[in-house]
Amino acid sequence: MFFVSDVPSLILTPAEKTVIESETVTFYCNATGNPNPKIKWIKDGKTLKLGDTLVIEANRNQSGEYLCLAENGLNATVNASANLEVQCKYI
Repeated sequence: MFFVSDVPSLILTPAEKTVIESETVTFYCNATGNPNPKIKWIKDGKTLKLGDTLVIEANRNQSGEYLCLAENGLNATVNASANLEVQCKYI
């Protein structure tokens, strides 16, 4: 029996979004590989969450680039990013 290692490969990447303040924003990211890759979400150098889905309630200071990072311990990391633009809510 052979164990075949396979570096991560992204199969779903996050999409750019423009929303109005206080809307819920959902980013998706998924990867294949063996062992299964772990997904990490990063913004401004800080880890936000682990997992393939990132959900936030948007406010103005959350505009910027969101990075999806996939790694599985094989010294290969793949990533994709998407920008979020949060616009002011006018009453």
